[in-house]
Amino acid sequence: MAEFSGTVNGVKAYPWVRMAAMFVTLWFLLLIPMKIIGYGYMPSDDALRHAAKAVTGRPWTEILVVRDGLTLDSHPGWHAVLGFFHRALDAGPEALTIFAVVVLCMVFLLAPPLFLARVETWAMALSLMFLADMGWSMRLLLGRPFILTMTAVALFCLLSKRLSGPRTHWGALTALAVAVGLSVWLNCTWYLWALPVAAMVLARQWRGAFRTAAAVSAGVLFGACLSGQPVVFLWQNVHHVILTMGNNPLTRQLVTELQPTGGDYQLLILPAFFLLWRRVRGKWHRSVWDNPVFLMAAMCWGLGLFVGRFWIDWGTPALAVWIALEFQPVVVRHFPRMSLRRLVLAGAASVCLMVMATRDIGGRWTAALSEERLSLVDADDPSKPSDYADWLPQPGGILYSASMGTFYSTFYANPDAKWRYILGFEPGWMPQDDLEIYRKIQWNFGASKAYAPWVKKMRPEDRLAIGGNSGAKPEVPGLEWKYAVSGMWLGRLPQKSEVKSAAASAAMVKPVAAAPAATVH
Repeated sequence: MAEFSGTVNGVKAYPWVRMAAMFVTLWFLLLIPMKIIGYGYMPSDDALRHAAKAVTGRPWTEILVVRDGLTLDSHPGWHAVLGFFHRALDAGPEALTIFAVVVLCMVFLLAPPLFLARVETWAMALSLMFLADMGWSMRLLLGRPFILTMTAVALFCLLSKRLSGPRTHWGALTALAVAVGLSVWLNCTWYLWALPVAAMVLARQWRGAFRTAAAVSAGVLFGACLSGQPVVFLWQNVHHVILTMGNNPLTRQLVTELQPTGGDYQLLILPAFFLLWRRVRGKWHRSVWDNPVFLMAAMCWGLGLFVGRFWIDWGTPALAVWIALEFQPVVVRHFPRMSLRRLVLAGAASVCLMVMATRDIGGRWTAALSEERLSLVDADDPSKPSDYADWLPQPGGILYSASMGTFYSTFYANPDAKWRYILGFEPGWMPQDDLEIYRKIQWNFGASKAYAPWVKKMRPEDRLAIGGNSGAKPEVPGLEWKYAVSGMWLGRLPQKSEVKSAAASAAMVKPVAAAPAATVH
C-alpha cells in the first residue's frame, strides 16, 4: 500500500510516526494534571465538599440547615463514584479530591482527540485557549463533575457531522446518548442539554436537530433513572436553579460563574484570527461559521453575557473543538501523517501546551500550600485536638458564616463533625429567614451590624465564623472571639463560667451614679 512505501507524495514516510505522534501528544496531556498536583495544588470550592460528602455518607439534611422540600442529593452520581472509591480504597477526603482533579482533567484532555484525525491539533487548540485565557485552564483543574459535561459538549461537536449525515449513524447517536446520560447523572444540569439541539436548529440542520434531540432525550432519561428517583431528580434540579437565580436582588450576590461575563474578548481574538486566516489562504466559505460547532460557541458566548456558565462550560469547549478542526486541514496538507515533521509538530505542540498549562503564575497552583483550615484536630499531630477545638460548634450546633469558602474548607477538614452549616454550597438551599439575613450581609458588604439577627438566634453550642486578619477582631457585639487560623475569627456566646465571674466581679464594685445618657445622632 502507498502509505507504507518509502515516500508519500515525495516525503519520506515512517509508518511508526503515526503511533509516535499520538503517544507523544497523549502522554503530555496525561502529564499535565499530574504535574499540577505535584505542586501541592488543591482546589478551594466544590471539589472539597464532594470529597467530604462521599466520606461521611450522611444526607445533606444532617450537614446543612436546609429549607423544606429539598430531599435529594444534588449530585447523586458523582457522590456514588467517590463513595465507591472511598470504600474500596479507604480513601480520605484528600485522596478523593486528588482523584477528582486528575481524572476529570484527564477525561477532558484525552477523550476529544480520539475523535480527531490528527490528535496534535487538540494540543495546538488548547495551547491557544490557555494562552488567551489562563482562568479557563484553571477551571479544568477544579475537580468538579461539570468537566464531564464539558467533555460531552466537545463530543457532540466532534460528532455533529455524523449526526447530520444522510444516513443514521447509530454509533454517534449511542455515544452522545451515553455521554449525556453520564453528564446528567454526575452533574445534574439536564435542562441545559437543549443547547446542542438549538445549535443544530440555528445551523438549519433539521435532520441533525431531530437526531440530537432524540439522543439528548434518551440520555436525560437514562441519567435520571440512574439516580433512582427520576421524577424527583428532574424536578429538584429545576427547583434548584429557580432558588439559585430567583433570590438575588444584586448580581454580585451570585457566585462568579453565574454572573455575566465581560465578553472574554481575549478569547474572541482566536476565532477572528482563524476567520481572517481563511480569507488570506483563499479558503473562505460560508460553512466555516454556518455549522453547529461555531454556532454553539457563538450562541453560548451571547448567553454568557447574562449568565457566565453558558460560555465557560458550554461555549468554550465548542470553541476549542472548532479551532482544532480549523487546524486539521492545514496540518493534513503540510505535515503528512507518517513524516518526521509531523512528529516534530506533535512534540512542539505538546510541550507548548504543557508550559501554558502548568506555569505557576501568581501562585495559582501553590496557593493551597499556605492555606489553613478550621479543624477539630491539630494540623501537626492529628492525635491531639486543635488549640481552638472548643471554639468550634458543639454537637448539634450550627456554624454561622456568610462565606461558602468557610463551608467548603471546614466540611472538608471535618467531614464527620456533628454540627451543621447555615450556608453550604448554594444559598438558595437556606431557610428563607436565614437567606434574607445572608442577603442583607452581602448587601452591606459584610458590615458587622448585619450579623445581629444571626447572633440573636445563636445558642451556646453555635459559632459564628468571620474572616479577617489577626489585628482586626470583628466588631459584632454579644460574642467573645478567638483568632483560630490564619484569616479566620470564631465567635461564641459568653460561656456560663465567665458570665458568673463577671457578675461576681460586678457585685464587688460599689455602685456609682449613672452618667447622663449620651445623645445619639
